[in-house]
Amino acid sequence: MFGKMGLTELVEAFQKKNSERRNKIKDRIAGLEAEAAQITAKIEATTRQLVDCELAGNDAGQAKCQKQIRELQLELDRVQGLAQAYRAELQKAGYDKKDLEAIRTAAQRERETRFRKFEELRAERENVRQQIKQLESKLEQLDREIDAAKTKKEARALMAIATFIDPRIEKLPSYEHEQFLDYWIAGQDEAMEQALARYARPEEPERRITYLNQPEMT
Repeated sequence: MFGKMGLTELVEAFQKKNSERRNKIKDRIAGLEAEAAQITAKIEATTRQLVDCELAGNDAGQAKCQKQIRELQLELDRVQGLAQAYRAELQKAGYDKKDLEAIRTAAQRERETRFRKFEELRAERENVRQQIKQLESKLEQLDREIDAAKTKKEARALMAIATFIDPRIEKLPSYEHEQFLDYWIAGQDEAMEQALARYARPEEPERRITYLNQPEMT
């Protein structure tokens, strides 16, 4: 679906696609609820007509009203059932896992590019230190570039869709989110589980109350 987009473009397209889906479902539910309200009003009006026919002894009118009520009730059941199905769909994730895999692949590409750049800059820095100690300004510039290369930009780009990737990330403190996403990009499932385990809440031991000077039971 996403073609050859960059990482940021992929994330934005993913968000847009899921937002459009949710809005479409909500609009459909609203339309079905309005339709159900109209059918309910028709049933109530036809029921009043049925009562009038019964009081007037109009057998033909009664049969007609009863038929209309049955048909309207069937239609109401259909519309309400469809609305319920859409509500259930709204609770589902509703996204294509292939889209997330495309995002992961793009993030991995950027990560690899960043690693290569980091290694190149580090090697150049070492050469500058060994050969030309006088070029302090050049060395400072490379230090800044290396710091920039260390920044996990690809992990930060995933923050907006972190709960789609793994809802358990909410159990971690916010300062751990970037590292957790970096594990995900690298496919390091074991590291992700270890991060979650560090912040798992232990079960509280059973509390026992001891009363001082409690008389013995005889």
